[in-house]
Amino acid sequence: MRQWLILFLVYLTVNVYGQQLYRNPDIPLSNSMGIFRIIHVVSSQKSETYDANIGEKIGTVEKYPEKLSDKFDREIRLSINYYGNKNFDSARTILESAMIIESKNPFILDNYARACYYVDRPTSFNVYKKLISQLDSTYQNSDSLTVVDIWFRDAYWKLGTLYMDNKEWRNAYYDISRFLGAIQESKGKKVYIQALEYLTECAFNSYDDKLADYLANRVLVYDKQSEYAHKVLTEIKK
Repeated sequence: MRQWLILFLVYLTVNVYGQQLYRNPDIPLSNSMGIFRIIHVVSSQKSETYDANIGEKIGTVEKYPEKLSDKFDREIRLSINYYGNKNFDSARTILESAMIIESKNPFILDNYARACYYVDRPTSFNVYKKLISQLDSTYQNSDSLTVVDIWFRDAYWKLGTLYMDNKEWRNAYYDISRFLGAIQESKGKKVYIQALEYLTECAFNSYDDKLADYLANRVLVYDKQSEYAHKVLTEIKK
């Protein structure tokens, strides 16, 4: 994830109130998310709570700490390099001791889980659940406060896809929605369209045809040729 990435308003900014005024048409769940808070964003506004417009710049991603761990900083950074070179086994193995000794360090959990994602998905699933649960507890995620830690936004995406593997459609829908809310600067790009397709799949497999129809049509706004969106719309009409 690039640091100092410019962020734009999702449907709510960091601690913005007035949910009904800032709904995002790509995230129907936003209607029930209450306040949407993005953690580790350096706000471009002076006050913590403010009104904003869709598309307005809300700030930049805060830099990572200089050291990601007092004891295992080197191992974390080597894991990141291994992962970048698609050496997933080494990216995982080098963090085995760190996972035992610093089992609550989010940078260790995140890098271990994403390495396992490609070589041991059941383990990745369990570690991502632990990471996201820990973040949700730290930032008091609730029915009225939806929180995304921008440093770990890829974790929400990968956890959502792992929930899909396990046919836990509602959990998948929630975390992919959180991810989608945190990548609004990527509207129209491949990952954004894929996230919308996955939300569509979650809705379809939850037998919510009305929502699936809506989301499939949102996919077509960005990709008129989407085979999956057309397939869902055809299936719904049967």
